[in-house]
Amino acid sequence: MTMIDDVITGIAKKLRTVCECKIYKNNVPQGMEEPCFFINPVSPAREQQLSTRERRIYPFDVVYMPKTERRDEIYSVSDKLMLALRIIDTEFAGKLLGKDMSFEIVDGVLHFMVRYDFSIYQKQTPDNPMEILNVKGELVNER
Repeated sequence: MTMIDDVITGIAKKLRTVCECKIYKNNVPQGMEEPCFFINPVSPAREQQLSTRERRIYPFDVVYMPKTERRDEIYSVSDKLMLALRIIDTEFAGKLLGKDMSFEIVDGVLHFMVRYDFSIYQKQTPDNPMEILNVKGELVNER
């Protein structure tokens, strides 16, 4: 499992607490059932930091397709998403805090935007690790 798949799984687990409906992680299937959620990564990024440390930035568009086009259903789901996606659990990075949460309604569909950031450390192994180090020292007494 990749790191982004791990974050998507964490989001999906929280979405199940919001609504008992289908959650699609991949392409939209023909004949989908509404209401449903789609989890779409939007321009994930990586920033190199000091030494072997890097920052991963994963913004998502969580799309909610309501059963009806009633605004009160969409507003209710958006409020629940604000609470549910605040903190998600992941295998690689542990608990992640949702940042920059916002939503918009386009053509009767809810687009809920959230971003998860975390740092990772890459282990580096030397090309030629030393196996034996011999040190010879002596004490010099100068008077």
